[in-house]
Amino acid sequence: MKNDKQTKIYDEIYKELMVNYQSLEETIKQKKEEKNVLKLKNELYNKCLDDHLLEKGSKFIKEHLEENKQKVKDIDREVEELLIKKDAFRIELEVFQKEFRD
Repeated sequence: MKNDKQTKIYDEIYKELMVNYQSLEETIKQKKEEKNVLKLKNELYNKCLDDHLLEKGSKFIKEHLEENKQKVKDIDREVEELLIKKDAFRIELEVFQKEFRD
């Protein structure tokens, strides 16, 4: 049987792990939403280029499109890294729960 002081410490550790895990989940969700917005903008830019390729403003539309494509790639890399961190916290939580229950 664990004493009250130990239990309190375990509770604090568990809460910290859960907050970190949930924070990562929320960040991943936000990044994915941001990516979806960028993809919609890319569709818009592509449509503009299809309809107005030879007009003077098309140069800037191409620049916006390329910037957004790069942002999408950056977000993909960020999400991949966040998913790895999330998995690490999941593992820590599982091990902690198993050890705490014993």
